[in-house]
Amino acid sequence: MPNLSPSQCTAALNARGVAFRPATIATVANSPCQIENPVSVQRSTLGWNQPALMGCALALQVERFEREVVQPAARRHLGRGVREMENFGAYACRQETGSRHRLSQHAFGKAFDIKGFVLDDGSRISVEKDWKGSGRRSDFLHEVGRAACGYFSVVLTPEGDSFHQDNIHLDIGPDRACDG
Repeated sequence: MPNLSPSQCTAALNARGVAFRPATIATVANSPCQIENPVSVQRSTLGWNQPALMGCALALQVERFEREVVQPAARRHLGRGVREMENFGAYACRQETGSRHRLSQHAFGKAFDIKGFVLDDGSRISVEKDWKGSGRRSDFLHEVGRAACGYFSVVLTPEGDSFHQDNIHLDIGPDRACDG
């Protein structure tokens, strides 16, 4: 992903039809939690169950991932499109889950947690309920998780650890890990 200036990044979001607004985050003096070019995204190519505060670079990557991976996988496995992505949010000034010494990529607006999808017919696909097992729903989620590894630097799924049994964690931080 090329490094874009803040104005180039927001112009790219506008060009792709992402519904967002520039945002600010309230920070405590000397807080290490900062977002480069923060935006509050209401929807991208899909509707979202709730807005998410994140860096513009992450918003661009999520939009591309939805368009290039999520929609085609849903049509292939489920025979219909996705109208909404359900998320647990993005920005949170906190430590990594299971760590006391390192900030999460959520603290920098570089991580996003997907909990499921709503299809065009209104049916729901849940990471927590549908990841394990077999069948079209599970196949769809597994393809989304595997393909995410080509778009994000870290992808954590229910396959990887007990902290991600109900979501797919996507981030664009400096580390590399893929358990999709």
